[in-house]
Amino acid sequence: LVGRGRIEIGARADLVIINGDPRIGTAGIRDINTVIKNGYIVERALTTPRTAPRLEDAGLGDFETGLDGETPVSWTSTDDSMMGGASTAAISHIQPGANGSAGAASIDASVQPGFFAPWAGISMGLEQTGSIAEYDSIVFQVRGTPGEYSVMMFNSTLAGTPPNQRFEVTNSWQIVSMEIADFVDFNPEDFVGLAIVAGPQSGEFVYEVDNVRLQ
Repeated sequence: LVGRGRIEIGARADLVIINGDPRIGTAGIRDINTVIKNGYIVERALTTPRTAPRLEDAGLGDFETGLDGETPVSWTSTDDSMMGGASTAAISHIQPGANGSAGAASIDASVQPGFFAPWAGISMGLEQTGSIAEYDSIVFQVRGTPGEYSVMMFNSTLAGTPPNQRFEVTNSWQIVSMEIADFVDFNPEDFVGLAIVAGPQSGEFVYEVDNVRLQ
């Protein structure tokens, strides 16, 4: 369009100025500094940022007595069928868990090709948004079908592919620790849940997860 899409003399002065750098991550585009329309600064109403309550309990799932513990956390299966994919997942409670604990979550995941980033596994969600800004990492124990798996972190406002990190699983129990800061574009002040999933490599995966916590 004539006069649009560039900053130069004679072009339309319609600008949105942000405080962040979109070349680094998309989270910055939500931090708007100034809006200019037809050369005039738009006066925007100031709003008080919504502050999510601090997540008091660092333990997200010990699975001692089942898939739901005493914290306000709900664990369920998740897979790409919700997005039109063909993968499936089923979860159950098993005994014992890691290091002889009373229990763990067992996941039977079938990751099928056809989706651009197929996944199947287990996920948790909070009853309401919580802040995990005071924590540095997400830690859990896992064992199962060897292969590549992922942790996905969820915000209430972030659309598209969720921030994620990948890790390798072996047949033996291992501790996985991931820095929260390494989940690109994830906002720890707006935490609503996470998922521990098999994929994107297709195949059949059976794995167990225990002692999911923040630290």
